[in-house]
Amino acid sequence: MIYKLNAWYVIGYCLEKLDFRIFKLTRIRELEPVEIKDKSFDYPRLSQEMLELFLNPPKHKVEGQREEIELVFTRFALPKIYDHFTEEEIRVEDEIIKVQAFRALTPSFFDLLLSFGYQVKVVSPSHLQNLLVSTLKKNLQQYDNL
Repeated sequence: MIYKLNAWYVIGYCLEKLDFRIFKLTRIRELEPVEIKDKSFDYPRLSQEMLELFLNPPKHKVEGQREEIELVFTRFALPKIYDHFTEEEIRVEDEIIKVQAFRALTPSFFDLLLSFGYQVKVVSPSHLQNLLVSTLKKNLQQYDNL
């Protein structure tokens, strides 16, 4: 078992994929032992080097194509901004913080932006603005009956 990114994972060998997989414990809903009929199957060993690559793959393999982004934050978001952006990407001005960076616009990055709530505004790219606005509108529709 491995603890990473605030969650527990178990690494196992998948007989369907014939490869190692990471399984997040909170997502396992049912578990049943199976009997392996072919005892001669030679399971590969997971070396320390392979484990490191498995747990920390190179960024280009995980994230994909990076795009330039420009964000504006309120001053109150500064401590959290430093958790996710480098000093070179952050410019602190009087009442706002500007961030210019290159990021892959993955679902996890989008979730990160949403986690800032009203404290962030996407300046560019426009398709990220549109996605954010569309998501927020859908969220607001849940409260139409109030």
